[in-house]
Amino acid sequence: MDQQHLASVRSPGRFAFRAFTIKQDEASWKVGTDSVLLGAWTQLTPSVKTILDPGAGTGVLSLLMAQRHPAAKIDAVEKDLLTIRELKHNISGSDWSDRIQAVHEDVQVFATSRRHLYDLIICNPPYFAEGQQSATGSQRTLARQGGDFHVWHLPKLCDALLAPAGTLSVVMPASAVSSWIALANAHGYYASRRLDVSHRPGLAPSLTLLQMSRALRSPHLESMALYEEGERSSAYRALCAPYLP
Repeated sequence: MDQQHLASVRSPGRFAFRAFTIKQDEASWKVGTDSVLLGAWTQLTPSVKTILDPGAGTGVLSLLMAQRHPAAKIDAVEKDLLTIRELKHNISGSDWSDRIQAVHEDVQVFATSRRHLYDLIICNPPYFAEGQQSATGSQRTLARQGGDFHVWHLPKLCDALLAPAGTLSVVMPASAVSSWIALANAHGYYASRRLDVSHRPGLAPSLTLLQMSRALRSPHLESMALYEEGERSSAYRALCAPYLP
């Protein structure tokens, strides 16, 4: 993911938002455009009281949800030992530490043991199935390629943990969307909102953001370019301005 336009809010090991700072010295995957967009774009309603952030990383989505929804209780689940340390640090240093719980557990184990259902599941998941994982074995590669949890597990996770009227909000490469939507539809989840994101106007989308529910309806379709004439686009600035300096 191209992240040059985020350089002004990043220093080595840290990423500054308006209302909180992410420590990410040891985390295997850093804050990127995909998480910032997903956290800003996801639709929240007053009926959302409980939120699950599976594969929470350093906590950017959990913190954005806490900032945006002052009544929500959030469970942030992260398996990696180094990353969970930074996740807990970032939560404890925020204004919402009383509403975000860091859970050090594999997401799929968590799904089998938890009886509580969530009004919203928000996730920036690893992009590749285990069979597609690189043989390099680096921590950063495995973080994006899936380990034990990846994008193709999300429909099954929703079967276990999403409330009947709940929604799933997810970001993934545009190239994966058609196959993933077919899988989600087979589990009874349908897109209510979709945002296709390209690098510049006229280029094919590289990212797609989806909000899914069990209600079959015509989705609200949007598109956005990250850049216009070499600068952040007006659409991107409007969406992210409340959260980025």
